[in-house]
Amino acid sequence: MLDYLGLFVGGIEQVVTIAAVAIVILALTALGGLTASRHRLRSGDAVYGWAMAVAVCTAVGVLTPLPFTEVAIVLAGLAGAAAFQTRRRDGRFLPPGALRMMFLAVPLIALASAMRASQWDEFSHWLPSVRFLLETDAFPDSRTPLTGASFPAYPYGWSLLPYLASRIAGRLLEAAGPLLNIGLLVTSALLVVDVVRQNSGERRQASCREADRSHSDRRAASSPPSWGLCAMGLAAVTLLNPTFVQKVILTSYADFASATALGFAVVLGWMALNSLSAGRAGLARRRAWEMGLALVVLVSLKQATLILAILAVSSVVIAGLLDPAITKRRLVGLLVPMVVPFAVVYALWRYHVAMELSGAEFVIRPFAEWSVVMIPDILATMAAVLAKKGAYLALMLFATGAAAKAVVRCRTAFDRLALIVGGIFVGYNAFLLFAYVAAFGADDAERVASLWRYNQHLGLVGVVFAWYGLACLWRRWPLPARYQGWLARLAIVLVLAAPIALAHKVRFDQEPDKPHYRAVADVLGPLLPRGVSMIVLDPLGTGESAKITEFQLGKKVGQVLKVSAFDDTRVEILRGFLADRKFGAILVHSVTPAVNEALGSTFAEEASYLLLSDGRGGWRLAATWQKPAG
Repeated sequence: MLDYLGLFVGGIEQVVTIAAVAIVILALTALGGLTASRHRLRSGDAVYGWAMAVAVCTAVGVLTPLPFTEVAIVLAGLAGAAAFQTRRRDGRFLPPGALRMMFLAVPLIALASAMRASQWDEFSHWLPSVRFLLETDAFPDSRTPLTGASFPAYPYGWSLLPYLASRIAGRLLEAAGPLLNIGLLVTSALLVVDVVRQNSGERRQASCREADRSHSDRRAASSPPSWGLCAMGLAAVTLLNPTFVQKVILTSYADFASATALGFAVVLGWMALNSLSAGRAGLARRRAWEMGLALVVLVSLKQATLILAILAVSSVVIAGLLDPAITKRRLVGLLVPMVVPFAVVYALWRYHVAMELSGAEFVIRPFAEWSVVMIPDILATMAAVLAKKGAYLALMLFATGAAAKAVVRCRTAFDRLALIVGGIFVGYNAFLLFAYVAAFGADDAERVASLWRYNQHLGLVGVVFAWYGLACLWRRWPLPARYQGWLARLAIVLVLAAPIALAHKVRFDQEPDKPHYRAVADVLGPLLPRGVSMIVLDPLGTGESAKITEFQLGKKVGQVLKVSAFDDTRVEILRGFLADRKFGAILVHSVTPAVNEALGSTFAEEASYLLLSDGRGGWRLAATWQKPAG
């Protein structure tokens, strides 16, 4: 029982992390209320505030020598004033339903806040990026180009958030990323609820206009959704979300942040078109501005998210052009607020990369190295991978089919949404095909590396499309009231109970060997000469043990050589590594006959070993750690 409770309780560090992340989210929400108008889509407040923080930090970090700590202090003061003004102007500070959803998410919050980092990319890129910001208080540049991250020139829009939380705490908070992602889950759930509440009655152009001219949007903005609807919103982005993968969302990865920013951009662009169709040009311009803010966040998350931003704008424009109720003049008028904000922020960052960090990102290879002949095989493998994700693929193929139908006849809000979602799905996977051919190596291209994770960027877009369609069906064929009540209670129970019932699955950081790797890395530093280069021998592992060790030791060590199951571990190769005098330490995490023969030892598999150079070409055993049973 105590072991089970330990999955939810992580000590004082857990409390500090929750408090720091809550402060960051509340500050962003306040800034969002200041950045957008009183008629904004309230569920997007944190996204609008995030856009403001990213824009300010990018401008200051690229154009001035001011440290980010000073920028954070100014933003904190501005957030405090904004919270007061928003409460006074709008009658409430948080979006309607936010507190109810946070309460329903408490079990998931408890699990995530007790976690430690455990995934490859957390150690190879995301956490080193946050740690670099904490250590330098600035973006990397030509004087400090090495951050410890895989791609130092990646944008820092996501890393800034755990940086701010860690700055509040005074130390790196590993669980800040997962907790921030839960905050984005709540934000996304609020978006789904807004879409269902405000637009479910728009079945045809005439009814769309009638709904727009009613007061439904104002009622939705001022009254909180019911507990049942809040639970359904959370279930839509978690239990019922075909792209919900806990090993991505409950980590420091930026993939769900990308999905959230894209989801808001798509919904806001769609709402702008709905407003134009209803003759409400002023509201359409406000939604276009809010879409532009969401796109600021999107292009600041990862190198390739610019493609998603371009696809979002292009799909909205195409949907508008195909709708006879929308004039081209008014549609063109939306482009400035949609495009200019993210174009300016993106241009600033590209200027910094060109001047200071050239070559420190993923690049397109010379045409002679493109895998053109592999295109048929790549396409077949892409299809096979997506076919295994049946619910997601069926949903997006349905959206694509509805988009093809809307090309011929676009009349309703559903048609417009299908055009946008289907266009993005087809366009993004076409881009991924290009990336596999032109940027990835042959091995990664052949296995379409991370295709499923990249498609998770479209997850919220697909969820919104599905739930809007269900809301339209619900409006047409509603369930009897007694069944609605049972459905609401079932959603509440499932959202609260699922994290409790699946706690062991959610706490994937407790999977075999990972806690052991972390425990060894935690105590390894004092045992090593400072600056020593070391070999991590793990011929039966994936190499994750080396990444964990390298991250944990940081600047205390020099080069860390990884030897895993994916490397050549023949005896003669291992002896070549051991003979290299630049290495002064060996950490052995798994043993094979070749390892024992190369070391001239009889190490057992049940333990990890630290060997230090004896200065005469040999090795002495310095420490042993028993692996936990089972």
